[in-house]
Amino acid sequence: MYKYAAEAFLPIPDADRVREKVCARSRDYCQHIGAMGADTLLEFDDGRATLRPTDEGLQFRVEATNLVTFYAIRTLLQGSVSANITASGESVEWRRAGLPLQRSSFSAQ
Repeated sequence: MYKYAAEAFLPIPDADRVREKVCARSRDYCQHIGAMGADTLLEFDDGRATLRPTDEGLQFRVEATNLVTFYAIRTLLQGSVSANITASGESVEWRRAGLPLQRSSFSAQ
């Protein structure tokens, strides 16, 4: 069971392409990258990330056993996304897992 968990949603028009780019940039830091249905799972030593593309954007979920790993995974995902889309300069709004996700103010131009 993971002690720390958060979710975010990024409204972007081409979520599958961005998901592929995020996975490619994260590959060197992951133990394993796999798929479960529509979800892409990135496994790390003490945590994991789940990426789910939708018609409206890309949903992220980060889970980790310790705070350092939790923030490291979030930072890796955010950096990978920022490197692959032009954004308005606002950041992804992360929410504690289990709360309703709302569209982030982070948007592609």
